[in-house]
Amino acid sequence: MTVPGQRRRRVGSGGALLLGLMLAGPSGAAAPVGAVDEEPSSVEGDALHVEASHVALEDGLVTGEGDVRATWGADRATAQRFTLDPDTGRLELWEGTWRRPGGEVAFARAEIELQTGEGTLYRAEVLAAGGKVRGEALTWTEDGVLVGEALEVTTCTGCTRPTWEVRARHAEIVPGEVVRFRGGTVRLCGLPVLPVPWGRVTLAERRSGFLVPRVGGGEDGWLVAVPAWLALGPRAELELTPELRTARGARLQAGGSWQHLDGDGEARLVAGWDTVEDRTRGSGRVRQGLASGPWTLAVDAALEGDRAYLADYGDAFLSRSMPWSETRLVAALGPVRVEHDGVQALASSLDPDAGALAVHHQRPVSLVASAPGRRLGPAATDGGARLDVFGAGTDPWRLDAEGTPAGHLQAWLGGAVGQDLLPALRGELDADARVRTWTDGAPWGEAEVAARLLVPGWLGDGTARLLSEVGLQTTVTGVAGDADLRLPWERAAPAWAVGPVATTRLLTATGVPVRATGSLQLTETGLLPRGTLRADRGAWRLRADADPSLQDLRLGYDDGVLAAETGVAHLSPGGTGDPLLQARSSLDLALPAPLSGWRPGYSAFLDVQGGRLLAHGPRLAWSSPCQCLDLGLTATWSADRDLPDVAFAAQLR
Repeated sequence: MTVPGQRRRRVGSGGALLLGLMLAGPSGAAAPVGAVDEEPSSVEGDALHVEASHVALEDGLVTGEGDVRATWGADRATAQRFTLDPDTGRLELWEGTWRRPGGEVAFARAEIELQTGEGTLYRAEVLAAGGKVRGEALTWTEDGVLVGEALEVTTCTGCTRPTWEVRARHAEIVPGEVVRFRGGTVRLCGLPVLPVPWGRVTLAERRSGFLVPRVGGGEDGWLVAVPAWLALGPRAELELTPELRTARGARLQAGGSWQHLDGDGEARLVAGWDTVEDRTRGSGRVRQGLASGPWTLAVDAALEGDRAYLADYGDAFLSRSMPWSETRLVAALGPVRVEHDGVQALASSLDPDAGALAVHHQRPVSLVASAPGRRLGPAATDGGARLDVFGAGTDPWRLDAEGTPAGHLQAWLGGAVGQDLLPALRGELDADARVRTWTDGAPWGEAEVAARLLVPGWLGDGTARLLSEVGLQTTVTGVAGDADLRLPWERAAPAWAVGPVATTRLLTATGVPVRATGSLQLTETGLLPRGTLRADRGAWRLRADADPSLQDLRLGYDDGVLAAETGVAHLSPGGTGDPLLQARSSLDLALPAPLSGWRPGYSAFLDVQGGRLLAHGPRLAWSSPCQCLDLGLTATWSADRDLPDVAFAAQLR
């Protein structure tokens, strides 16, 4: 289309046309386009290449529209239309993106000085993996830095209207890396909440920087923690969190994680000055897994600086009530492995008469060898051996003040064999034995043999199938030596047991909604029932475990709107220990519109036997529509605290 009164020469239509334009001559001044004809032209020198569906020459300007693609040097741009002044070397683009190594900016209009490499972008948005920046006018300098006024910065990359943002008076942007701003204000849901005179926001996907502070209060006074997250390469990270408790002092938490081709690991170290105890206190934890060829290494170690550390610093009632911490190490080469398992006592009283586990310190080292399963004709075999060297008590390997033995040596040998006796009958035989010798006592040994006859069966109707095994099991246990040398936490096995055993699985197209096992053994001391049940149907789930010492029942429901769970557990520790009957319940509700994103909840932990609440309290959580901001508020009353623990936390993603 030709506009009256204008001189226009049609250069190309209906396809892409390539223009090669020399923009700078020997003197540095822009050179004219020269002749523009139907065929693409090409010249030596620093060239601009533009492709468009329609290109025209109009009043000395080259214009084009439709699928515009421009290239100059290392820069690339796409747009809906363009205008080029070959005399001045100015390129204007509308509705497109400008890409440079390391960055990309979307714009409504861009003015680019091709000789200097600088340009101004209007109604621009910087695109990055970890955030985005909007501004009415951004200048992209020759050194690759964007400079602008009146900018909006946020990490909510998936939101049309970001949940949180920083509005800054002035900012410098290194695309894909960082935004440095001055005169900023943090806005939450469009409302200004915090002035920030200067700061920075990282745009990288793995970005180092400060996280949202955590605040709270409780038994230790007010709490403020300011975490900082550091990216240590593509597969490692470190989080440093200085924390201040006004009634107990300051401490530093350092936690890191790493990944590699053969495994991953994490570590956590906490240390600080306790103003109440007037001393330095801390704890540590490390986990590492490694599997490379025949080698295997696993470490899970926890160590508290003193026995009362968790009771003072634990963030939940259950963690403050933990009676011990454990250190485990496994190193294996093929079927042979070395294990270490150490227990550090934390509770002030670990006497079985007080109803707690009678463990002080253990430092066992074990050598374990397992034989691979083999099939000998119709029979299948499996087995292994184990040698344990123990140290127990506050001073392992020596006698304590009362002269009771501390260390001992234990050996174990076990195996299993299975045989298909008939098409509908299978026999199994398990055997294991162990021998123990104390540092100053006679050896003690125990052996157990279990035989089973099982009949498999199934029922099905084409949509579901019920698989089962029902049979009879007989177990015989023999003890040689002084059985009183049994460790305090070990239970005496009955001399004999006989009774039915069963396993059941229901298979459907959606999985295994029901799994159950059970046995009812008659022993010299009476009936010994055991059973487990796992059931899932829609939003419902049921878990049940039962034996003479522990019964645990849990019922849960979660349909995406309502999540509820309740459970009860009964423990009979045996001896003179008091039985425990405890219950837990929790309820969470996802509110509908217009309160979408809010999720109130409540949880309670009860000592039914003692008739008291051990821990309970409400919580309120909120998540932004694009899942880039989570807020949480909790209040917890605990039996071991005089004041409730209140905490507020926020997480930005």
